[in-house]
Amino acid sequence: MNSGHRLHLLVNPLGSGFATNFTQLRSKYSRVERKTHLHIINVIILVFLAEIDQDEQHFKPGVDSMSYIQLADQVSALFQAWIGMDSEGSFSKQWRLDVQGMHKVWSSLYMQTKSQEEGDTLSRGAGSRIGLIHEAMKLLEDEHLAFISESEKRVFPREELYERMRYLYHDVDRYKELRALVARTLSGEEAGQDAAY
Repeated sequence: MNSGHRLHLLVNPLGSGFATNFTQLRSKYSRVERKTHLHIINVIILVFLAEIDQDEQHFKPGVDSMSYIQLADQVSALFQAWIGMDSEGSFSKQWRLDVQGMHKVWSSLYMQTKSQEEGDTLSRGAGSRIGLIHEAMKLLEDEHLAFISESEKRVFPREELYERMRYLYHDVDRYKELRALVARTLSGEEAGQDAAY
């Protein structure tokens, strides 16, 4: 994919010798213990992307950002809403998401508070939500798509991420559907739509 300034090398996830499977990912990121953790990491990244991908005309590299606590709060709200809509498993089946499994693991992870963030005592241990968020953001940072500010405890998207969203993600139906689902859920609209079914 050529964005005009940079060349993004992308591979087909199916049948490609360059695609990363879970075993290869696990060997690179040893703290990704189970596939459920990988699913949660994908949701964390999706929440981050949905937050910064709201207005394509006004991408603000270096200005748009999210703190780990903001991400934790939004992911918690998302899982809470989804678990409420998935009482019989229909929501999970409709969206092809393991909502029950992800919610169970997320709920079992240690949750940190705003005062701990301000006091610079955030733990990135494997058993904490912040630890899993850090792993998710490290995936983006390793691909040079985001910058993690350790002092501010924030994640800043890089221009490369905006290019990838603009020239690739916006053409992927699954991304658009899930981004819209996250936006509707966090705004409270999805619960109303689900109740109509």
